[in-house]
Amino acid sequence: VSTQSTGQQQSRPPTPHTWSVGVQTMYRESETQTDPYTPEYVTEKGTVPELLTLASLSYHRGLPAGLAEVEMIERAREKRAWEKTLPPVDDISQVGKRRAMMEELERKEWVIREKEIEKLQEVRLQVLKQILEKRERKKKKSSGINAEYGEEFYKT
Repeated sequence: VSTQSTGQQQSRPPTPHTWSVGVQTMYRESETQTDPYTPEYVTEKGTVPELLTLASLSYHRGLPAGLAEVEMIERAREKRAWEKTLPPVDDISQVGKRRAMMEELERKEWVIREKEIEKLQEVRLQVLKQILEKRERKKKKSSGINAEYGEEFYKT
């Protein structure tokens, strides 16, 4: 209860015995999220679903899928289709044909891998160029400031 200069009393509401307090932590709920749940699965004997061929991909390690992952999936599909066209291993008369087909596939895979390596090297080169350009700009900026102070220092 407080009094004003006019002598009238002004009342305030009584203070509650309990009140709600909000607490904000340094951590957000999204920062505590773990990898998404992956349920167990059962397959029929003798079958390998295409989805299981992607087992190497996981959240933040290829998933959600980007362009590179989609290309990898397409190559895996092509390879599985190609493997179905191979002559059987136990057919001795087809061993030469099988070997030639496998060598051809290996050459194609090496070409693809070399292209991937070239892309990675190009990205690294671009990053290096950006870093060097940024360093050069900072160097020019700092040398320009030093030159300004130097000229003023010698004039006085």
